Amino acid sequence: MPNNANQYSYTPSNEIVFSGMRETEQRLGLLIKNNIKHANTVGFKSVFTNSILLDPEGAPNFRNESQGVNIRTPNSPLNMALDGENAFFLVEGPSGPERTRDGRFHLDENGEIVNYKGQQLVVLDRPTDLETRGLIEHSEDLKINRFGEIRVQGKFLGRVAIDYHNRMPGEYAQILQGHLEMSNVNMEDNIMKVVELKRHYESLQNMMAMNLSVEKSLIDTYGRNV
Repeated sequence: MPNNANQYSYTPSNEIVFSGMRETEQRLGLLIKNNIKHANTVGFKSVFTNSILLDPEGAPNFRNESQGVNIRTPNSPLNMALDGENAFFLVEGPSGPERTRDGRFHLDENGEIVNYKGQQLVVLDRPTDLETRGLIEHSEDLKINRFGEIRVQGKFLGRVAIDYHNRMPGEYAQILQGHLEMSNVNMEDNIMKVVELKRHYESLQNMMAMNLSVEKSLIDTYGRNV
């Protein structure tokens, strides 16, 4: 939406309306940036739309951690999806392990399992004599079971680390090899919120136009010192 600040006069009533317009623009931008833009992003967790409406500044902290739809990717055996909420893969980051639900993994030139950013997947219980380069030759036989145990030609190579956040008692996630979890963005709900915000913005625009029309009429009739 255009920045209309320069075309409005700053009487107290106009300032209130203009403030409402800026806040509505901010909310609409957050909704598009946080949800609609990432509707097709693997593993993305949406922001609750009501949090954007009620608390724009804090909205990105209120994420919907519900399960996205898991889809099969049979030609990509190192793709993985977590079947369960509040659970995350761990990848090595600059300052230590980082959480992610994005399960797009592959083997790098050293035979390490990495994501599309080149970050190495955290694997626990690796055998001390493990030679990962050998994985490249036999990657088509790489198996990962629901507990995250990795095997190539029957040889145990370690276990995919799963990190939990606010896990409920008895709540566990399983790993689905050859799957990807899509985002949990509810497009219908988000489009409705976009329409709601746009209508609100337009009503404020109309209110501003009416105020300016009244001001102009008063000035034309009584002069500038009204």
